[in-house]
Amino acid sequence: MSQDKSLWESTKETVSDAAESVKHTAQNVKEAIVGKPSLAERAGDRASDMAEDAKEAIVGKPSLAERAGDKLHEAGDRMQSH
Repeated sequence: MSQDKSLWESTKETVSDAAESVKHTAQNVKEAIVGKPSLAERAGDRASDMAEDAKEAIVGKPSLAERAGDKLHEAGDRMQSH
């Protein structure tokens, strides 16, 4: 059983690391295409993230697949707007 748990923990860590790597790569690509965001844009993004965190605390957290889909949709919208 402990071997299964360590395998599960290892898998979760690997997936988390991969997700973080994809996030950083996507950010680098976005910055290369549209430039770095201004301070105001970063502040707006931070405020949006905080509002989302508050919503999740009240309503409940969506599944990992739903969150990933939402983030990809948001990234697509941002890329189209620039």
